[in-house]
Amino acid sequence: VINPQSTLKNESTMDNYTFTRKAVIENVAYEAPTERMVIPTPPQRNEQPRVTWWEQRYENGQFVWKQFYAELWVTARLDYETKSKGYLKSGYGYSITVTAAVNTNYDRSELITVPQTAEVYLPEHRYETAIPLVREDSKFVFNKNPASPFLYRKQYIPIWFPDNRDYIMQLLVTDVHTPGGTLSRWITGGELKIHVVESMYSDDVTTGN
Repeated sequence: VINPQSTLKNESTMDNYTFTRKAVIENVAYEAPTERMVIPTPPQRNEQPRVTWWEQRYENGQFVWKQFYAELWVTARLDYETKSKGYLKSGYGYSITVTAAVNTNYDRSELITVPQTAEVYLPEHRYETAIPLVREDSKFVFNKNPASPFLYRKQYIPIWFPDNRDYIMQLLVTDVHTPGGTLSRWITGGELKIHVVESMYSDDVTTGN
């Protein structure tokens, strides 16, 4: 029993007081993200994968100049369930494994640091937001994703990503400090590219497909 006037009177069980109010339900239209129509192009990046420098050494009773170098080598691999088929449906996840090493002729290796930073840049963030990788043993991998029900070390292709397009990632490995400067290397596409076909909803059993 609703009594909007808050008036009291004698009521019986046979009374049927009702309160009617007009309700307006609006249809909400959700627009597709801009990236669905215009996939951003990976930007050009500056890198310094190799440096050289000179040092003066005292050898055999005289000072001599010696040249040294250091070069950063990086390999990266993506893994996902349908990789053998050459595509991945949007909405599903992928993992990454990054290996980085320094090649040098320097005789004081303790003055060269190991690669300390690895970051991934993704098209859904317009290649502007860094997703840091974590070191696991001698490799870099994704951190545990809180969006994953099982905390997998994965990222997920946005469900809105268009079909028959390449999902291209960029990888930065840096903070390799040497006497000749800091090394950095960028990898764009190649092994860091996934061809997207359909979406996870095409695997929904309720669709009958």
